[in-house]
Amino acid sequence: MQALWVFQTDVTPKPPASLGFGACVPVRPADNDGWQGYWWAENPAEAEFGENSPVLIRARDVDRAKRGECVDMFVPGLWGTPYITAYASWSPRRGYFVLYEGEVIPNYGIDGEWELFRPIRQLEILTPREFRKRLAAFEAEHV
Repeated sequence: MQALWVFQTDVTPKPPASLGFGACVPVRPADNDGWQGYWWAENPAEAEFGENSPVLIRARDVDRAKRGECVDMFVPGLWGTPYITAYASWSPRRGYFVLYEGEVIPNYGIDGEWELFRPIRQLEILTPREFRKRLAAFEAEHV
């Protein structure tokens, strides 16, 4: 288990998390894996770089994807970071910074800073103002 920070617009998480918009190859329905209304797909753009972690697409987009059209792609969890400083340049007025305990899903990390994870429980929920205070205290401690 790992502690990871996530910014969300609502207190309740909304997995799966967005991965972007692009072409993909539908493989099979993901209903049996707990993702009702989604299909597993391969993302050929990632395969060019030697990585091809499966993505999720909405079942209603399968025919479009099979025709080669771009569709919304998702990942099976939430994006988070163990580094509070990753949000140093963020200053939203609304939303929540939530610290989760979660199980990291291998092979989905980005730049060694962002991890995909299955949320286990929320440890803390901070408003943007509370988060900025926590971040300032952290930065003052580590200077």
